[in-house]
Amino acid sequence: SFPTRRSSDLEEGKHAGSWIQLRDADDRVLFTKRLHDPLGTKVEVHDPEKGPQVAFGPPGQGTFSVLVPDLPGVTSAVLFASPPPKPRKPLKPAVQVGRFDLRERPRPSGYEPSGGAA
Repeated sequence: SFPTRRSSDLEEGKHAGSWIQLRDADDRVLFTKRLHDPLGTKVEVHDPEKGPQVAFGPPGQGTFSVLVPDLPGVTSAVLFASPPPKPRKPLKPAVQVGRFDLRERPRPSGYEPSGGAA
């Protein structure tokens, strides 16, 4: 199925698309943000006879940035994405494609996250 209208309703294995979640030490979701093709699986191609079309392929290699809030208690960021679809087939539900530990991230000198002490 397609993603819900609210990012907070997105569920692994149930909704299609891409999103990132910030989670606490108990794996509770503290924040969710939808992403537009962060793995580079979609490209627009121009066919002189058919016009512009979207083509899908395996994830590209590279980096991407996501702006998320610095919330107290966040310990990890979890990335979800649907596999690239087959031609004329709908997107499959998203699965976890990466988990990133945020407990040891570098902080500027004198920095305090919103909400108090680090």
